[in-house]
Amino acid sequence: MGVLTEVDRAAFAAYCQSYAKWKEAQEHIEKEGSTFETEKGYQQQTPWVGIANTHQKLMLQVASDFSL
Repeated sequence: MGVLTEVDRAAFAAYCQSYAKWKEAQEHIEKEGSTFETEKGYQQQTPWVGIANTHQKLMLQVASDFSL
């Protein structure tokens, strides 16, 4: 279709990498939950939530560059 050009390659690659990391994080969250209990009995957010949020933001930024 010729929609993407050579100039778009790096941004599209960044989007794909962020999508892969976001998907991996989401799979962990779905399997293990978004929180865990610490040794002292407190509930704490799993690091996967932060990873998912970070990569979701990156995907949205790149998507915006492509007017999606």
